[in-house]
Amino acid sequence: MNDIKFARYYEYYLLLHKNKTNRRLHVAGLMATLATLIYSIATLKWALLLAVPFVVYPFAWIGHLFFEKNTPAAWSKPIWAKACDWIMLKDILTGKIELMYDSTSLLRYITHPNFEFVKGDVRDQNLLSSCLAEADVIIPLAALVGFPLCRDNPIAAQDINHEVNAWIAKNKSNDQLVIYPCTNSGYGVGEKGSYCTEESPLNPISLYGKTKVAGENEYKNVENHVTFRLATVFGPSTRMRTDLLVNNFVLKAIDEKILVLYECEFMRNYIHLQDVCRSFKFVIDNWDTCKNETYNVGHDDLNMNKLQLAETIQKHTPLEIIRAEFTEDLDKRDYIVSSEKFYSKGFECKNDLDLGIKQLIKSYELIKSPWFANY
Repeated sequence: MNDIKFARYYEYYLLLHKNKTNRRLHVAGLMATLATLIYSIATLKWALLLAVPFVVYPFAWIGHLFFEKNTPAAWSKPIWAKACDWIMLKDILTGKIELMYDSTSLLRYITHPNFEFVKGDVRDQNLLSSCLAEADVIIPLAALVGFPLCRDNPIAAQDINHEVNAWIAKNKSNDQLVIYPCTNSGYGVGEKGSYCTEESPLNPISLYGKTKVAGENEYKNVENHVTFRLATVFGPSTRMRTDLLVNNFVLKAIDEKILVLYECEFMRNYIHLQDVCRSFKFVIDNWDTCKNETYNVGHDDLNMNKLQLAETIQKHTPLEIIRAEFTEDLDKRDYIVSSEKFYSKGFECKNDLDLGIKQLIKSYELIKSPWFANY
């Protein structure tokens, strides 16, 4: 077995085993395999040894079919896949695989000379202090993001989304720049037909929105800060969120060919992931003219309701749209947003919705799996 080829195969294997439930099922299956082996030897029931290689398969197939939604790696390279099962078990038990969403999405940055990875909890103030000490620019991206994830983890959401930012705001130096990524969700339900500007009242209706707005408030009187109220992000990435509205609708179009819309008149503002990344760099490059302000950051041509979004996706891939007239959506956010203030500084979005949809279709056809969602 070529070590380099096998190492690359193991990276591929991990991509097929990103779902946490699937990994847990594999661990359970491998533990059951060991238990069967030990039992057969201890009781001298040698016939059971014939079953040992197959004990893990029901666990693995359930994990891949219902949770990972792909085919088991064993179907292509059964011997290598079996070896990878045990290596993954070892890595999980020894803590090599323990990040909430794994570490493979960071591999692309390894070759950058300025990249440094620090494994820890952002709530560890001693660790956070040491990391921030030498920083020129602070971008606190650590967060529990989205309504469902915050609802299910309310204490962690409050600690990470709010309290950590309160600590950063209090302890950063006046010379350090901080760009805080907040969210359009802070507007909650806007006034019909009126654009939300940076002066509009904030009325978050979810715990996610409330904790992010609380984090924003911590920076208001801090020297050298900028706050972004980001629109709903779309587009492919190495750690793609498939619960975000555009990403989710495109995934359902590819996988199910049917999309059921609840309260399809609800409006939202959108922005491509690449434009979000560009916005951070733009502010750093134009700090003196942008600092100590709050900006809506979205594509002004992409204020649209759910039906308009679905119909745009329908232009790119076969999709049956069903309007559920008598069912409510748990997510009540409904607003349109103006990013004119940020555009007046010289920024412009370069990626439209049609481009993002095309990219997402290619991505989903490639990976054939909804890797990650903050459900």
